[in-house]
Amino acid sequence: MPTIGADAEIRNLVRVHALALSEELRGSDVREHPHVAVWREAFRKLGLNPNKFPSSIEALGRRIAKKPELPVINKVVDLVNALSLKYVLPMGAHDLDLLPGDIEVRFARAGRCFHSPWLH
Repeated sequence: MPTIGADAEIRNLVRVHALALSEELRGSDVREHPHVAVWREAFRKLGLNPNKFPSSIEALGRRIAKKPELPVINKVVDLVNALSLKYVLPMGAHDLDLLPGDIEVRFARAGRCFHSPWLH
């Protein structure tokens, strides 16, 4: 049996999980899906309006409910999208070469505030 290239395998994962979530959401409001609703509540508890700032899985779910397909971006982003669709979980992957400045991941310390230009 010939091997399928990674690109094709990942695209197939996206396709399979997009179709499955589309079927699961058929006729329902993505906001009411239990895996989405929990994030909406978490955003509310953080003082964020989930209608204005939906989680990535809510936005992806809305898109999939309309048309169960996604554009090809790159292997990493496509794989993360496939996993996000499969587990109905907000996940993100970004091309660091396209982001300005330095990105740093570290543990938060008491008293530190998170500042984001998207939340102001």
